Amino acid sequence: GSLRLVAQHTEAMPAPVAVTVTPSGWRAQSGSLRLPASLLEGIGAPFNTLRPDGAMRLDWSALEGRFRADAGSGGRPAGLYGHLTLRIDQVSSAVSRLRPLGSYRAEIDWTGPTGMLRLSTVAGPLHLEGSGPLGRQARFEGTAHADPDAANQLASLLSLLGRRENNVTRLRF
Repeated sequence: GSLRLVAQHTEAMPAPVAVTVTPSGWRAQSGSLRLPASLLEGIGAPFNTLRPDGAMRLDWSALEGRFRADAGSGGRPAGLYGHLTLRIDQVSSAVSRLRPLGSYRAEIDWTGPTGMLRLSTVAGPLHLEGSGPLGRQARFEGTAHADPDAANQLASLLSLLGRRENNVTRLRF
């Protein structure tokens, strides 16, 4: 048997998303969700220090979660499968007077028990780039730097994000 749920929210979701749950896992239709960037504070460091503001949009392809390894078709391991794109637009931070800092895109690919995150800057004076694995061995490594005309205004924010090396701030979380 299976259970079918439909998630919808008139403010946060442009269209309902169906989720089907079976004894071996679940499947969710592709969809999107709009949320405030302030929700990132719940993740912890560095977001709880930065206290971000802005608009987030999460888009995903059809997602699949496996509760246990699949015995058929190559033994697909338990975990999450699918692609998500998180777009954070017009981000500002409580620790910087410069507004907005920029707009950013995070691409997330899940292939079972592990995933990969890639962060890039779409626009703005604060440039963030980096990547890292997700899952039990989650970590993120990247760089941050400011446009030359915003460097003085962003110096203290950059020092909160990481160690400075050759005019670039190293991000390691």
